[in-house]
Amino acid sequence: ATLGGDEEFTVFAPTDEAFKRLPAGVLDSLDAETLTKILTYHVVAGSVEASTVVTIDSATTVQGSDVGIRLVGDTVVINGTTQVTQTDIAADNGVIHVLDSVLLPPDIAFPGTIVDAALAYPIFDTLAGAVVSAGLAEALSSDNDGSNFTIFAPQENAFAELGVDLSTLSAEELANVLLYHAVDGEVDAATVVGLDKATTKQGSDVAIVVDDSGVTLNGSAKVVRTDLRTSNGIIHVIDGVLLPTN
Repeated sequence: ATLGGDEEFTVFAPTDEAFKRLPAGVLDSLDAETLTKILTYHVVAGSVEASTVVTIDSATTVQGSDVGIRLVGDTVVINGTTQVTQTDIAADNGVIHVLDSVLLPPDIAFPGTIVDAALAYPIFDTLAGAVVSAGLAEALSSDNDGSNFTIFAPQENAFAELGVDLSTLSAEELANVLLYHAVDGEVDAATVVGLDKATTKQGSDVAIVVDDSGVTLNGSAKVVRTDLRTSNGIIHVIDGVLLPTN
């Protein structure tokens, strides 16, 4: 009834495939209040066309929380995880932009493990594939033994810009790189900004610099999204791949 009225809205609409990427049974398990929060987090009051979207860095949703907006190459990325795949589908009372994954409000944790989250967002496809190839999927999927992690998760374009064919790496070499993106325990953004380094599960430290531009790791990788919470840890999204020195 709300979206069918005369008031204009902008809807960021996940595809069927986006919902299928969520862990099985999640949608059926949500109560009406939670589902409403999620759906209204995809809606912005007024008609905001793509030409405007690319000029702003955030938008306040009908749910009440903001979504972060960033242009990565030619693609609009929402909250560091969700890509806009089609824009400006015009309706009588607004406009629809199509998404490749489902947005979650800040107060709702991802309903699954770190690996489930990586599989839910196409922007992590290379990362998820690498985790499987390196034999780390089971370890990073554990959510019942207290083995929580913090993952600095590179976006898809970060691997493309790296210029390294991951398929040429052995499982051990690949695991070495991936574990350099993982830290034991849940280190949220409020803690990260108070650190100058963090020891990874690979064994080496990652350097952390906090300034007016945000958080930078090893002098090059920017943190573009913080505190994506899962059942077994926290994901911070980064725009570069971290490479250990040993």
